[in-house]
Amino acid sequence: MRENYARAVGAYRARAKKASTALIVVIDADMGDVERRTRQLREALPGDPRRGDEAIVHFIPRRHVETWILHLTGEQVDETSDYHHRDVDSLIPDAAANFHQWSTTPPADCLHSITAALQEAARLG
Repeated sequence: MRENYARAVGAYRARAKKASTALIVVIDADMGDVERRTRQLREALPGDPRRGDEAIVHFIPRRHVETWILHLTGEQVDETSDYHHRDVDSLIPDAAANFHQWSTTPPADCLHSITAALQEAARLG
């Protein structure tokens, strides 16, 4: 995604002039942190940063998206262990519903990367 980010933002901006649209970027932080990935995305737009009024949202799971799905469905996980090979497909609807519910009141033990994503989701209005 990092390699295509500037092109995707350009396409979003062109489309946003004509229609209500959003760009949701999902990229794993892997073993790094959310801030590192955020910085990489920011650096991919030199001289033309993401503006506060743009519906460009960064969802950056740390380590993998499976970590989020498991956490959002009640499993105790951490953001350093590898859950990539877990079969989570059947959990996605419940995880999505909980993500939506948590957007108003996240639990106290909410993973840092999900808390950051909930703040990003607020850009969608």
